[in-house]
Amino acid sequence: MPEGGLITFKIDIEKADQEHNKPKIQIKGLPQEYPDYLKVTITDQGCGISESHMKKIMDPFVSFKDNGIGLGLSIISQIMKSHNGEIKIQSNPGKGTSLKLLFPLIIQEK
Repeated sequence: MPEGGLITFKIDIEKADQEHNKPKIQIKGLPQEYPDYLKVTITDQGCGISESHMKKIMDPFVSFKDNGIGLGLSIISQIMKSHNGEIKIQSNPGKGTSLKLLFPLIIQEK
């Protein structure tokens, strides 16, 4: 955000069936299924991302900066998928962007 602005971080628990309609998942070696996700939402008040850029934002080696490489979001997406998580991005040009990271919530009982 070249002109400044507010970035907010919010952490909640989200039920899998609320937004995702995903079944409970059993991970090998863990004693439970997990129906819930830890949701980390990062929101800014920047310039937002255009619709044409949103279509390519997860592609490897794509950058919309002059000297950028563009691996960040594609790598994050692959890491999230390999951990049974998910990444979602919403943006309104001129109003800002919201990035949601959904991590499977695993509660370990002692």
